[in-house]
Amino acid sequence: MSTEKQKRNPTISTCLLLVVMLWACRGGGPSGTEIMLDVVPTAAIGPPTLVSPANGRGIGVPLIVRLRWKPVPGANLYAVELAKDTSFRWIFFSTKTESLSIQTSQLEPRRYYWHVKALISDRETEWSGTWWFLQSSTP
Repeated sequence: MSTEKQKRNPTISTCLLLVVMLWACRGGGPSGTEIMLDVVPTAAIGPPTLVSPANGRGIGVPLIVRLRWKPVPGANLYAVELAKDTSFRWIFFSTKTESLSIQTSQLEPRRYYWHVKALISDRETEWSGTWWFLQSSTP
């Protein structure tokens, strides 16, 4: 790297973890003076915690189910997927909502898998753990 280029670009000499969510870095300027660089959000926020129906629960009639989860701080939307397989290749239902629950349409009797992730501004969490329930046609 040329000497001219080195003088224009400060180098990062120290990075400090200020809080779980933020990094602040100090760098040296061209004259050796210390400058403070921008604070950059880096840590991932955890996914929503699923609430109901309970994992592995059998559900009888009615064939409409309400999926519920706990809030994630700062989330403005939640993405929800309901699938017929554990790998979510056969997604039966997918939506985004501001609510902490959604109600399914009429479900056919079978096993369903579901998960949720939170959307926060321009970021999103990982998917929650996958839960399943068994929809049956008998009470």
